[in-house]
Amino acid sequence: MLCPSQPSFRTTVHAVILAGGRGKRLGGVSKADIMLSGRRVLDIVLEAAAAVADGRMIVVAPDSVVVPDTVTRTLEDPPAGGPVAGIGAGIAELEDAPPCDLVLILAVDTPGAVCFVSDLVEATSRSGLDGAVVVGGAPEPFIQRLQACYRLGALRRALALVPPHGCSVHRALGVLKVAAVHTAPEFSQDIDTWQDVVDWHGRVQP
Repeated sequence: MLCPSQPSFRTTVHAVILAGGRGKRLGGVSKADIMLSGRRVLDIVLEAAAAVADGRMIVVAPDSVVVPDTVTRTLEDPPAGGPVAGIGAGIAELEDAPPCDLVLILAVDTPGAVCFVSDLVEATSRSGLDGAVVVGGAPEPFIQRLQACYRLGALRRALALVPPHGCSVHRALGVLKVAAVHTAPEFSQDIDTWQDVVDWHGRVQP
């Protein structure tokens, strides 16, 4: 697609996967390494992102999480700074990318990403806004800011306004103007409990 501000420049789609989290209600296990139908959650999400990303694939994760050789690994410093710090570390790897590039942001515990990543990229491209976010969940749909696609320049501006470590996602990214991509609750369901893992086992193909 063409960058609106630079008609001769083609926009690239990058992906940042936030994979450093450990679920408290999962006994502290690495969410990235949870297995669903014989596949790691991280690999499922990477495959979904690769279907729409033609630029850099970046995983924010500690060394204990194995990542493919084709993927860039990074981590916020100091570690365990929360998702906003993770996003900051991820887009720091895109220092040379133009602001009109798009960045898919996905928490690793979203194995249903394949169902909405294309819609996120398309909505961001067509809207002219700062990005697009999934609106889904149960019992009532809500904005999923870590299931989203943002313009790189908008992310940079938003993160420059907040202290990265310990900052809430809503405070950091809530200032951005985004389009809504509505999806079924089961597609946007994340993994916080072992019951969530059981639910996803029935949906993910081996």
